[in-house]
Amino acid sequence: MPDTVAFASVGEYLKKELPSIEHVVRTRMGGTLLEKRIIAQMIDRIKELFDSQAEQVGSRAALERLYGMVRRT
Repeated sequence: MPDTVAFASVGEYLKKELPSIEHVVRTRMGGTLLEKRIIAQMIDRIKELFDSQAEQVGSRAALERLYGMVRRT
């Protein structure tokens, strides 16, 4: 995916003679992340990990301690 975004961005940049390739790459990458739901999938996976930890530990307090440790790092 990154190669596809990079090459497509260069093509767009050269064809349209845009002032900043960085803007083109960021815009394309943002659109790709949204389109493929990559961020949403990552968030869902993190929630699954927290849920599995809560089930193993068995208490909300333990899950809150775990969440606190993750937030500090």
